[in-house]
Amino acid sequence: MTELRYRPDVDGLRAVAVVLVLLFHANLGWAGGFVGVDVFFVISGFLITGVIRKQQHAGTFTMRNFWVRRIRRIIPASILMVGGTLIIGSVVLFRSDFRELVYSAVAQLVMLANVFFWQQTGYFAGSAELKPLMHMWSLAVEEQFYLGYPFLLVLLNRTSNKTAGRVLASIAILSFALSVWGVHHYPRATFFLLPARAWEMLLGGLIWFVPPPKKLTQWKSEALSWFALAGILLASSFYDGDTLFPGIAALLPCLATAAIIYLNANQQTRVSALLSTRPFVFVGLISYSLYLWHWPLLAFCRYSQTEPLSVGYRVSILLVSGVLAYLSWRFVETPWRQGARLRSKRSLLVVATGALAAIVLANVAVSSVDVWTFYYPELEETNALADGDDEQHFDVLLLGGSVLEQVARKLEPETLAPLAPTGMPIRIYNLTVAAHTSRDSLLKMRLLKHREFDLVIVYQGINDARMNCCETDRFRDDYTHCEWYESMVERVARNKITLTDIVADTTSRLIPIGEPTPERAALGRVIKTEPAFKANLTELINIATRSAKTRVAVGSFALFLPETYTQARFENGELGYVKGQYGFPVESWGEPEAVRTAVAAHNRIIRSAADSNPRVTLLNLETLLIKDVASFSDPCHLSDSGLDMFINHMISELAPTRANENQ
Repeated sequence: MTELRYRPDVDGLRAVAVVLVLLFHANLGWAGGFVGVDVFFVISGFLITGVIRKQQHAGTFTMRNFWVRRIRRIIPASILMVGGTLIIGSVVLFRSDFRELVYSAVAQLVMLANVFFWQQTGYFAGSAELKPLMHMWSLAVEEQFYLGYPFLLVLLNRTSNKTAGRVLASIAILSFALSVWGVHHYPRATFFLLPARAWEMLLGGLIWFVPPPKKLTQWKSEALSWFALAGILLASSFYDGDTLFPGIAALLPCLATAAIIYLNANQQTRVSALLSTRPFVFVGLISYSLYLWHWPLLAFCRYSQTEPLSVGYRVSILLVSGVLAYLSWRFVETPWRQGARLRSKRSLLVVATGALAAIVLANVAVSSVDVWTFYYPELEETNALADGDDEQHFDVLLLGGSVLEQVARKLEPETLAPLAPTGMPIRIYNLTVAAHTSRDSLLKMRLLKHREFDLVIVYQGINDARMNCCETDRFRDDYTHCEWYESMVERVARNKITLTDIVADTTSRLIPIGEPTPERAALGRVIKTEPAFKANLTELINIATRSAKTRVAVGSFALFLPETYTQARFENGELGYVKGQYGFPVESWGEPEAVRTAVAAHNRIIRSAADSNPRVTLLNLETLLIKDVASFSDPCHLSDSGLDMFINHMISELAPTRANENQ
């Protein structure tokens, strides 16, 4: 190759790469736009190798100066983005998610973001789009590569170009072979980790060790350049999340990128001229900052919504990203890269250390108060926030009230073996609690919505029926804290909940469960009816099924409510109660017919939700249990035999579905 010089067409290639990545991340039509990262890898290998070889030939290369240049190029803009992301995250994210964000920020600063996300989730998993620093994995791969690559070039500096090229090519072939093998055996590790990605950067570096294309005529260079550009665009169009990648599939965009750079080294083709135009060059110049900022904005906006973002919304986010990218490039990237900020190398080290210390302190601060497990201690007890998306286990999440709580106490992981792939260990996350409602389940799913479970079992009971589906003028309310639930859920939906809000609600608006009073009855009348329950259930199912692997089971509510129930019948044991364990709630349950009507409305909504979604299985418990008084320990709770019937019915309904999926 010829000596290093500024190549505007390479900046144009950067523009192509970043635009493809942005369109892919924003779901704007380029299902394989993730190959833009591979284009970046090849470009990076080409440029870094050129800089090092030029300085080696001039006798001015030192490791210290090389890494200082990398720090000036990479760190300031990334620290700005990470700092901004942490500030926004402290306001928008739930505590558990903010804690994970802090961990990912620390991983990024120590150049291990790819390792962190490899252990967390797959790049194409539904949960990935809610992680604000997920995109930093690629930067970590590059930085890890450039920790060792300069040493290799130093060792090869005294050899001939031909020998150095052969050594680099051999390493690249080994890395590529590992990538091809790894996509079939360890796909996630192959995607995220350096050993299977190094060949892409080495491919860019090898351009400097290949003789220039002097024998190619202009028209051949033109044709090959157009074919190469088309190769990048074809990969971006036809690849998708199901493509085995990187492996062999990565050859097309990587070879195409290397071909464009190589073919236009000594002569400019029309492709090079196109890429050298001002719009392409400008986007290429801000591409690093554009890559940094677009993903956190998309992630935060998706986090705040339970429905998919509209096209207009996503386009607006990309436009805002462009503005932030320009400001970052103009006032941070350029001054630092040119040495106009903190010229002392010691000052650079102090700034980097200070940034790391600030993030560690942020983690300590956010870990000091756990407001969510204050309200939902079962979240901490089951450790569901820590490992609810482990691919090595079959994870079952239980969301519901006292009936499902009874089921959970009796349910053993071995009982669910027919639902899981053969030999896969089962974990049960029990997030049930007495007096639970659909609002509780919805709130918990919002807290857990970036986690992936294999099966989510939702069984709402009498509280939902009475709170949401009763006629309010016939409803004697003893669960009058539902106004607080509405207030909490609405603020959570807008992600505006704060510690101050929670403390204020706890001390002034949360009304204890107890005997009904005129004041509580008045509050009870503000309860929303059927539409609220339907909306809550729909949103809960939508969140639960964000992951393609998750199935949901919902149960219609079984109720034993005799036409006339009295204290005498309770004392005589005629109603299936367990004396000493359950009281007789005559005064607080309301009119029997009103409760029966409410339960029928509740079950109608449950059945409709199951009928409208093929990934939702209905557990039709109302017909299974309603005629057998021995199945009940009171009008809405189950006896031991009733629990056995519940569990057996659940297994029988879900096992065939799982068996079919495993075939």
